[in-house]
Amino acid sequence: MYVHTYICSYVYKAYISITLFSLMTEDPAVHAERMILKVIVTVFALSAVSPGVAGNCSVVVNGVSGMPQVQRPPGGAVYTRWGRTTCPAGATLVYAGYAASTGSTIDGGTSDTLCMPQAPQYLSTDTTAKYTDRLNSVEYETFGTSSTPFNNVQEHNMPCAVCHTDTKAVVLTIPAQHSCPAGWNNEFFGYLMTEYGSAGRSRRDTICVDANAEAVPESGANTSPAFIYLMRASCAVTGLPCPPYNDQMVLPCAVCTK
Repeated sequence: MYVHTYICSYVYKAYISITLFSLMTEDPAVHAERMILKVIVTVFALSAVSPGVAGNCSVVVNGVSGMPQVQRPPGGAVYTRWGRTTCPAGATLVYAGYAASTGSTIDGGTSDTLCMPQAPQYLSTDTTAKYTDRLNSVEYETFGTSSTPFNNVQEHNMPCAVCHTDTKAVVLTIPAQHSCPAGWNNEFFGYLMTEYGSAGRSRRDTICVDANAEAVPESGANTSPAFIYLMRASCAVTGLPCPPYNDQMVLPCAVCTK
């Protein structure tokens, strides 16, 4: 027997109670059909009392010759695709924007890299606040040869895209990998980037920038905003094991969902 019907939260609670009672008291050979009939009766009863109930249902019950199974709506996951203004196949664009952070030579400020929407909104029109922090654009700083990653966007500003997938529930960024573990979906892969490690520079979070990074149009001039650099492992005594790490090669990354 197969029953496919929508029931409301109140019906669902009654359904669970009936199920547990049936499991404890009924013959296993007949309890499944009786439970399904009880669910149907409960739906009709609630609909008769409150006609609006039947129209607000969200829980799906499937009974297949045995214990009915509850199918819950799929979850969702949100991530930022740094360096791009579009989302990978299977994800939808929440908004596109510009990467921003505190200037590289500023003490204090934020250590976060933010994806600022292209069309900002303001709650207040007041312009008299005296002590505020400034957000600057984030500029690619790669300095290498023609084979260096992101050489084509050197000293350009970075765009970003906030993406949503409703078929995944977890987002995992893996450093030093460009593929995802078995059972995980690779949303995009690229290179680890952060602020340059030097005296007088501010701390910055680490982000995974898409391997096919783009630039904000008409942003080619070096304006010395918030810089961002590729990363390598250290093979010093305080560094990582070498091998397998190599201190001459820049580190990749992968953004995975499941």
